[in-house]
Amino acid sequence: MAMDKISKIATVALIVVIIGVVVIATILKVYNNHKESLFQVVDKRIEEAAKKCSLEEVCTEGTTTLGFLIEKGYLEKQVHPISKEYVDENLSVTCSGYICKTDVEQSS
Repeated sequence: MAMDKISKIATVALIVVIIGVVVIATILKVYNNHKESLFQVVDKRIEEAAKKCSLEEVCTEGTTTLGFLIEKGYLEKQVHPISKEYVDENLSVTCSGYICKTDVEQSS
């Protein structure tokens, strides 16, 4: 009878641990996906401003900076989605054939 009670307690404990692991893994996945989406929004905003600058032939083909885009009025200062500080104006934006790429997450 005592072994039966211990076995039930161990089974319940195992189920609680498994549920806990699944819940924590799910929370981490949702948080990381949300964080990635926030960075994509800021990246896309900067990339679109750089593309517009290139189309208007103000920016030369190659690399420009966030500071240059702000200075020329294509963009306002951008806020880092996690730290809530302004993104470094030295952030480089690389354009090739009107396709621009940048990575705010890697610059922090």
